[in-house]
Amino acid sequence: MRLRRPSPERVPELERRLAELQRTHGPAHEETLTAMNDLAAALVAQGQPERARTLQEASLAMHRHRLGSEHSVVLELASGLAATCFAEGDVATARTLQSEVVETRTRLLGGDALETLAAKSGLARVLAASGELGRAQELYREVLAERREQLGEDAPATLGAATSLATTLHLSGERVEAVALYAHVLERRRALLGEDHPKTQTARRNLEQAGRMEGGADAGRDDERARGA
Repeated sequence: MRLRRPSPERVPELERRLAELQRTHGPAHEETLTAMNDLAAALVAQGQPERARTLQEASLAMHRHRLGSEHSVVLELASGLAATCFAEGDVATARTLQSEVVETRTRLLGGDALETLAAKSGLARVLAASGELGRAQELYREVLAERREQLGEDAPATLGAATSLATTLHLSGERVEAVALYAHVLERRRALLGEDHPKTQTARRNLEQAGRMEGGADAGRDDERARGA
C-alpha cells in the first residue's frame, strides 16, 4: 500500500467512499483501510488533525495486527500518525511514535538508509519543538551528512535538511553557522530554480530573518516539503 495525499477539497467525496466501503467490504478490508488513510490525509490538509487522528489510529492498529509492527507499511503509518499528533499539539505521543519508528528503521535497514533518515528528520522536528535543540541538531547533522553523500549537495532533500539544521542552530543561538547554511541554501536554490521560484523566495526570507532576529521558524518546515521540490 502506498500512502497518498489527496487534496482537502475531496473530503466529502472521500467520506462517502469510506462509508460505502465499510458497508460493502467491512472495516478491515484493504480497500477500506486505503480509503481511511486517504480521508485522514485530506483531513490533515484541511486542518482537522483531531478527526484524522482517529482514522489513523484505527488503520495503524489493524495493519499492525495483520502485518506485524516491523512491516514497512506499518512504520509509514506510524510516522504519519506521529505527524498528525504533532500538528494536534500532542508532542509527547508524536515523540514516542517517531522514536519507535527510528529505532525499528535503524535496526532493520541501518542508520544511513533513506527511510531511516526520513524518520530521523521527523524525530528531530519533534525534539526541536520540545526544546531539545541539542539532540535535534545531532540528528539533523546526521541526516544532512548522509544526504549529501548519497543524494548530492543539490538534491531537494539535502537542501531541506540544511534548512532544518540552520533553523535549529538559529533557535539555539548559533547564528553564525545558521546564517552560513541559510546563505548556502539560497545560493543553490537560486542557481537551480531561479530567482522568482517560491523555494528561492522562502530561502531568501529565512536568511533575512536570521540576520535580524533572535528567533526563528519551525525547524522542520522546509524538510517536510523537500521530497516534493
